[in-house]
Amino acid sequence: MSPTTRTQRISGSSSGARKSVLFIGIIPAIAFVHFLPQAQIVCIAGLLIIAAAAARSVFIGIYVDPDNLIIVSWFRTWKFDRAEVGRVVWRRYSGLYNRYIDDDRPTTPFWMIGLGVASYTRLRKFPAILGSRKKIERVAMATADAIGVRSVRVSESFT
Repeated sequence: MSPTTRTQRISGSSSGARKSVLFIGIIPAIAFVHFLPQAQIVCIAGLLIIAAAAARSVFIGIYVDPDNLIIVSWFRTWKFDRAEVGRVVWRRYSGLYNRYIDDDRPTTPFWMIGLGVASYTRLRKFPAILGSRKKIERVAMATADAIGVRSVRVSESFT
């Protein structure tokens, strides 16, 4: 990559992560106010973990540069050669919130992104890139347009 090229962030690809931190962060905040004298250390530890997750959620998302597609998740960053990515898919969420149920049953209102990559035999799924169906569909289409592939909705399991 030359020094003049720029990495583009796909709009909306991190909003689900930030919203989930906000939702999960409400619990320790309420506990901190309610149980202040009794469990102060536990509540402070919970708030510190939520603060760290909030800081990390700012960087979660999909990034595209001239050579690579980069997906930043909670604990890992994946870098794929753009030429290896054959398609971008969106489907119902399968992750921590629904105990990794990997079918098309509506167990959560969330949807997520997946990639068809030539070097993998299965579709790669990325539960950190989550959101409503319309939001994830827009993110998938924007990602596909940015790297020049097609985007499709899949209803079957990621196999």
